[in-house]
Amino acid sequence: MNHERFAWPTIPGLTQGQVMNLGRQSNAASYWETMRAYLHAKNGCAFCDTKFLKGTIVFGSDHNEPWFILKPNADFNRHSGVLLGKFVIVLKRHINDPTEQTDDERIALGRAERFLKKECKMYTSGGMSYARFGPTEMNAGTVSDHLHMNVDEPNGLGEVRPPIYKDQEGWGKDFSRLNTYLTVYKDKMTKDEFVSTYNLAFPPKKTA
Repeated sequence: MNHERFAWPTIPGLTQGQVMNLGRQSNAASYWETMRAYLHAKNGCAFCDTKFLKGTIVFGSDHNEPWFILKPNADFNRHSGVLLGKFVIVLKRHINDPTEQTDDERIALGRAERFLKKECKMYTSGGMSYARFGPTEMNAGTVSDHLHMNVDEPNGLGEVRPPIYKDQEGWGKDFSRLNTYLTVYKDKMTKDEFVSTYNLAFPPKKTA
């Protein structure tokens, strides 16, 4: 398999899937936030410990709803320039297998989707609603082993095509990106220290 062609490093306390996911982070700030959640959040999961979330909860903050809706910060969404809107619908209970949802949870998902349509004007101009599941090694996106639905609507300015599994070139980019982060990252670094040090060592490419 393509992901097995690379000698992924070992990071104490992290699974191989989490290590691979770090290589998918599109910028240094996202890497730092994700590493922080893996090391310090409940279950190593920002969805289980919402103070580690990279965005704003717009629905389900009370205990009555089994799902909450997250609007991710633009800095942590690599497709923000080509999306009209992006939200993540997260099951509060920590499961990975979609078939483990209860009947009540499936009904409640409909309430969350209707909220997005009415209050956030999603599901109106076309797009995609999807969930990734299973091990990170067999997925191409930024995968959490906590069940969640991505809801994306394009703005017509560029291609949006979420892959399921990457080819060798795609995995190679993740592997290379991870190693640049690891050359700079130190456990005691603050976010600002890491981002500034990383950007000095690997200046962002200028766009025309």
